Amino acid sequence: MWEELEIKNIQNYYSVTAACWKNDGSKLVIGNLCGSADLFDVSMKKLRYKGKFELNYVSPSQVIVLDLAT
Repeated sequence: MWEELEIKNIQNYYSVTAACWKNDGSKLVIGNLCGSADLFDVSMKKLRYKGKFELNYVSPSQVIVLDLAT
């Protein structure tokens, strides 16, 4: 379950004209009226496990495991 915590206010950003989520829910890209694109990391927390794996918690019940060797 997602909860809105606070509104992200960016001065002079104008209108958001495009938005796209990464399939695993870990990133959000938005584009504005002036042509900029901004990438936001929306993970809850990230951990390194024994220097071999990165654990990216994107929701209370979903973890993305990245093998750092590859």
